[in-house]
Amino acid sequence: MNESTSSLKLEEKSQIIPITSQEEKEIHRVFELLCGYQQKVRIREEIKELNTWLSVNKLRVLNQITSGYSVDEQKILESNTASANRIEELHKELQEVETKPDKKNYLW
Repeated sequence: MNESTSSLKLEEKSQIIPITSQEEKEIHRVFELLCGYQQKVRIREEIKELNTWLSVNKLRVLNQITSGYSVDEQKILESNTASANRIEELHKELQEVETKPDKKNYLW
C-alpha cells in the first residue's frame, strides 16, 4: 500500500457521518436504558429475591400453622416488615439511579 492510499483511508475514517434525528433519538433511548445498567440489574435482582422470599415464607408459616407447630408471630412480623422496608429502600435506590442527573455528562 502506498502513502497516498493510506492517507486517503485515514481521511475517510476521520470524516463525521451525519445522523438523522430518528437515529439520535434511538441513541438517547439506548443510552438511557444502559446508563447504570449494572446497578439496576443488581437492585432488581435483590428486589426479586426478597419478593420470592416473602412469598415462600408466607407459605411456610401457613404450613407450620396448619400442621400444629407453634409459630412466633412477632418474629415473623418483624422479618416480613424488615424485608418490606428493604424492598421499599431498593425501589427508591432504583429510582435514584434511573433519574441520576449526572448521567447526561457521560455523552453530551
